[in-house]
Amino acid sequence: MSDAEKISKFVDALSSEWNEALIEVKKDSSFPRFTLNEFVNKLQEHKTEIKKKNLTFEFVNFKIKDDELEIDVIRRFRRLMQEIRDYRIPRACEVNKEKLMESLSSDWNKVFKESDWDKVFKELEDTQALTDIEAKAWKRWSIQQEKEKNEVQNGEVKESNASTNKTSCSEPVCSNCEKSRSDNVKLLRNVESLTLENKNFIKLENDLKNKIKILENEKSVLNKNDFEKQNIINSHIEKITQLEQDAEIAKKN
Repeated sequence: MSDAEKISKFVDALSSEWNEALIEVKKDSSFPRFTLNEFVNKLQEHKTEIKKKNLTFEFVNFKIKDDELEIDVIRRFRRLMQEIRDYRIPRACEVNKEKLMESLSSDWNKVFKESDWDKVFKELEDTQALTDIEAKAWKRWSIQQEKEKNEVQNGEVKESNASTNKTSCSEPVCSNCEKSRSDNVKLLRNVESLTLENKNFIKLENDLKNKIKILENEKSVLNKNDFEKQNIINSHIEKITQLEQDAEIAKKN
């Protein structure tokens, strides 16, 4: 079997995720003369370069979605940084801080302070840098949620008191008491509703954290499987090469 036939069979077995890399390999003027081993190496090289290019584009054009929480933005950025580390793209896509800051969208200023940026660039190879920033963002979000909750509750109490005072000037005492009890019941129901919503949100947050952990574990397994598949492919190539050599020797004998 010729190298061209081996490569053809190999291409037929590839999944669609290799299509872009395959197109780039075929542009090489030496493609018709590639051995199977050379073809596999070139294919992997192009796939890696395409992934780096896509990560670089995603990094520079990172956008904050409408109504997206700060903590979610930082988590997306953290995932992006992890991939950048995995593909060994040095210093955030091979550009220095000043050049990068000029090309980034203004959305970044809504997320990171200057001190945070310094830490990210200084410790790009260390996930702890982003972990610290994520923790600070989560704390800011929790404080803001508590503040908004208190403002809502205080506003409802004031409104209830104002209504009670107004009623006391024009209605009998027994009617005033009944109105006050009714307002208090409404207030308690609102507090219970807010408490339930908060509990539901905490549960949702914990569920999302667990899903993120599961996805990270699955990604780790997939990376390991890709490595093992590559080893299997290389092993098959070596066996094919050895069989061809044995066949040539047998012909000569």
